[in-house]
Amino acid sequence: MEDGYRESAQSWSESLLRIKSQGLGHALKLTDGEGAPGFWKTLSKMFSQTIPQRCGVHNTANVLNNVSKLEQPEMKPVLQEIWMAPTRKDAFNAFDVALLSIRPVLQLCLLVAALLWMVVQCGCVQSIYKATGETSHHLVILGDPHLPGPNLAQKKRVLEKINSWDDVEMVIAVGDICSEYGTNEEYAAAREFFNILRKPLLPVAGNHDYLYMTPSWPGGGYMTGSRLSQEAKLSTFRETFGLANYYYSREVGGYLLVFLSTDHESYATGISEPQLNWLRAKLASHSQMPTIIFFHGPLKGTQRNFKRYVNQPQAIAQPEEAIHTLITQNPQVFLWVSGHTHTPPTEESYASPLNIYAGQVTNIHNPDMKHETIWTNSLYLYPDRVEIRTFDHQKNNWLPRLDRTIKSP
Repeated sequence: MEDGYRESAQSWSESLLRIKSQGLGHALKLTDGEGAPGFWKTLSKMFSQTIPQRCGVHNTANVLNNVSKLEQPEMKPVLQEIWMAPTRKDAFNAFDVALLSIRPVLQLCLLVAALLWMVVQCGCVQSIYKATGETSHHLVILGDPHLPGPNLAQKKRVLEKINSWDDVEMVIAVGDICSEYGTNEEYAAAREFFNILRKPLLPVAGNHDYLYMTPSWPGGGYMTGSRLSQEAKLSTFRETFGLANYYYSREVGGYLLVFLSTDHESYATGISEPQLNWLRAKLASHSQMPTIIFFHGPLKGTQRNFKRYVNQPQAIAQPEEAIHTLITQNPQVFLWVSGHTHTPPTEESYASPLNIYAGQVTNIHNPDMKHETIWTNSLYLYPDRVEIRTFDHQKNNWLPRLDRTIKSP
């Protein structure tokens, strides 16, 4: 215990640094408090992955202030049932009970708003649930690194930040590892870059990793290479990342994760027939397992036409009809994670109802890593759902407004 100024970020920074120097060698899982804005400001910088939780006692008192004194004795235990619930499901069941406890009709709107504020805005129950509830599997998605490319220092800082997150099980790069042509020099730069990463890397190939000829003419430009050239570059992709094949699968936490690479001879986001046949067999043999597919190209119509090429044939997963049939015949497929279109969180269709394909699959679009500001998506796999969160690596904070929860089938 030590003296300090509650409102001062500097005061809290010195205290937290002192605690770290005395042996706190890992990130805090959960913090609880009320007021003290200096603490929360410092926490977001020093322990960006820590779950912040507001004080349940203070929240209860704040809600009760909006209820008549005659009803406060009855409402207080109902509110406590919400924030002290052991799971989120129990919390929302308690919320339903709270609504039934409201008698004066004129107070309904006020109390409903207050209860929603307590459960959702403050995140009290959700924070406890995440910190002490069931275990999740944390996957980080890297969209289109384009290596070495511009802003390499910022890209390296992204890997360093991911290294600091203790719970990350794997990092998935959704294609366009190479900057332009998939040259030996670009793959060497990619190998050197990912040597920084201390988490398992699972990459898939994008069009810039294999599709185009390495230009021998002035001015460069993109021309589709021969099949022999494409296969040689896909082989370099495998060798660079130590893969037996450039399409493969993993089973994690009761989920089937399928990793597909672009390998079509002409489509920039296409899958060859041999790879499609492998995918058909894989889905057939895992028909009861919730499935997430990682592929460079997005599904058609899952975002706005915010760029001229979005939703065009060279910017959607191809062959379109075959993939549509595969998806609709396999209801266990419920998430599709893609890159290619460089969709930033500032784009309104980055996280919107438009992302749902065929009423079944949610397409998670990912930003590229070419710009000064880099964002990454994290997938948290729970037994009954997947939670998606977006992290701003320039501002060093999460973006709660983009949090999503997708129930598994």
